Amino acid sequence: MDNAWILITGPVILTHSYFLTANSNTDDALQYLKTYPKIIRLSAKILRLVDDMGTSWVHKYSLHVIY
Repeated sequence: MDNAWILITGPVILTHSYFLTANSNTDDALQYLKTYPKIIRLSAKILRLVDDMGTSWVHKYSLHVIY
């Protein structure tokens, strides 16, 4: 789960939405976003878990997966 949050497009979407909604883009804000704040990491983890739960039934009943 340490790298799962970055593998989904959550951080990219959240970062782009910041630039679309922010009134001013300062250097401080850019430096803050480079550190991937906790709010972005946790939101991306939630998105990843929801995605995994949504596709788990596909993997469970798929013929190419052997249990």
